[in-house]
Amino acid sequence: MSDLPIKNIKIDPVAGKGKKVRDAWNSQSKVSVGYQTGIGGEDYFETKPAFNQVTCETVIEGKNDSYIVLGRDRYGNELEGKGMQGEPKCSSIDIVVGRLAGKAMEVNEQGAITPVNPDFEKDSARIYISQRTNVDENFNISPGRVGAFPDRSAISLKADGIRLLAREGIKLVTRVDKENSMGIKPAACGIDLIALNDDADLQPIPKGKNLQQALKRLVHHTKDLNLTMKAFLTFQMKFNKVVQEHVHISPFWGEDTWFSLELTDPMAGAVSTMKDLTEKVGKSLDNNMSNLIAFEATYLDISGKKYINSEYNNTN
Repeated sequence: MSDLPIKNIKIDPVAGKGKKVRDAWNSQSKVSVGYQTGIGGEDYFETKPAFNQVTCETVIEGKNDSYIVLGRDRYGNELEGKGMQGEPKCSSIDIVVGRLAGKAMEVNEQGAITPVNPDFEKDSARIYISQRTNVDENFNISPGRVGAFPDRSAISLKADGIRLLAREGIKLVTRVDKENSMGIKPAACGIDLIALNDDADLQPIPKGKNLQQALKRLVHHTKDLNLTMKAFLTFQMKFNKVVQEHVHISPFWGEDTWFSLELTDPMAGAVSTMKDLTEKVGKSLDNNMSNLIAFEATYLDISGKKYINSEYNNTN
């Protein structure tokens, strides 16, 4: 659960307008500056910054703070992005709402128009499509295990919240073609799930069936070890009983004693117990150790046939 309070946020619709407009608004003389409520689809009176459009761009602009920019790869001012550096094959479509998160100014305090550039960090929401770009660098995304590939086509979605909804199913599929958009063999990459944009503790995602089988085998080997220890306890208690109940007649006045001059004593029981421990308990322990070594090689080694972790997919 998020620790952010769920409440309405008060927004000033004229925060970025000139002083005269703000003063009229605050003094309730809203009609004098063209105030409209926006209710029922009516136009709404609010700040709309000017976009710093460059020559190669075609801009489809809404009445409010919404834009579709058809141009070349650009993530900032006139020199930021492959398209702004004169590189070929880097067409782009930038769909954005809320430039600078609605904090952009229409004019400065002197009343001069202040055009704004694309800002991949601060703009409210964006769908960005580029034929060739450095997407991870431009959006400041942790490389993870997938890596940060430059000079690739990319589609990026960024907003406060992103929801993917499907009436059937959702698939995340990698390496679907033999060549990427640059005409080279794609890297064998998987999927990184990175919370908080921090890949410091990125780990492979376990594969459910392999993990289930591994845990079942581990339980099986633990049960075997339990049975072996029970057998050891039975043999040892049997021997202890023989020793406990064994007495001799002392050569001195016929008293009972633990000591005996007879060499037969409880040695026969000891020999039998040692045989049981060696042939049964010892063999069971050896088998259990062999099984554990095989278990480790199968499930816990990265080269194992049923390695429990995904080779490609990771999360923190």
